[in-house]
Amino acid sequence: MQGFSLLEVLFVVAFLALLSVFAYPNVHHYRQQQRLQTEVQKVYAHAQETRLRSIGLGVDHWFGIREHHGQLAWCWWRSEQTPECVPRDDRVNYQWNFASGDAARFTAPIGMAGFSAGHIEFMLLDAPQLPRVRMVVSTLGRIRLCTQGPRWSGYAAC
Repeated sequence: MQGFSLLEVLFVVAFLALLSVFAYPNVHHYRQQQRLQTEVQKVYAHAQETRLRSIGLGVDHWFGIREHHGQLAWCWWRSEQTPECVPRDDRVNYQWNFASGDAARFTAPIGMAGFSAGHIEFMLLDAPQLPRVRMVVSTLGRIRLCTQGPRWSGYAAC
């Protein structure tokens, strides 16, 4: 019966270890990108949903960051309603600048943001080398994503 010698097995193990050493930084960078992109897409989807609710229901809706169960969370609400919230990722840092404070107001029935237009900027705390992603809410209620700096992950530059 033919088999592998100890030297051949050690050579293959050493080769695989060397490959993993070179691959780890790329895999780690990819996972950081995915974490940031997942959070941005989650917030973007909830902002779009809030705008569509104001249009569909004919009632003004707000979207912003609020304290919910002792933690900051992304929330959307009507004035007479308890906010619906989703927890935010603590590894992502947010900076927001809306004209009306910490929330954008989408007016019924056309979903304009008007005087509450602004933006939210996302950055990963443990990956300062990644570009910052910005979600811009225009006065017309349009919501778009762009990056500060070079083009990244299909987002246009701001």
